[in-house]
Amino acid sequence: MNWLRIGGGVLGLIVIGSLLWIVADHKRLVAVEKAQKACIAGVKAKGDAGDISSCPAEIAARIETARRADACEAALQGANLSAVRAVCGLQVKRLQAERDAVAANLADTASQLAGAKADRDAAVLRAEARATTTATRKAANDRTIETAPRTADGNVHCDAECLRRLAGD
Repeated sequence: MNWLRIGGGVLGLIVIGSLLWIVADHKRLVAVEKAQKACIAGVKAKGDAGDISSCPAEIAARIETARRADACEAALQGANLSAVRAVCGLQVKRLQAERDAVAANLADTASQLAGAKADRDAAVLRAEARATTTATRKAANDRTIETAPRTADGNVHCDAECLRRLAGD
């Protein structure tokens, strides 16, 4: 019977200890709930500018990361380079710089192609003008030779006047 009294006493102490632990844990959970409600109220109150100081550290860090991501996204959408540099992370800045470099290379290539096209067009115009001049000169020389006096055997005898016309004087 002694063992039963001792066992009952120990069992009673365990039950009382468990109840005290449950009450303490309940108070802790109530405090956590109040802090979370204050955190939610602070965030909802002013949106992106809401106070997150009452939030637990992990949640505050996630909220801050989400806010920075939203600000970075807005800066990227607005193509605001200074805002991107101010609010975005290193990887986004690197991608932005690479994108800007590719855009500059593309613009440079387009400029070089336009210059090459203009040079080609000018060369074609010069070649056409040279061909026209050569054809005109050849036609004039052919007319001069056709109108030149001929010898008895049918060969062209070009006198001084004929030579001057062939020379273009």
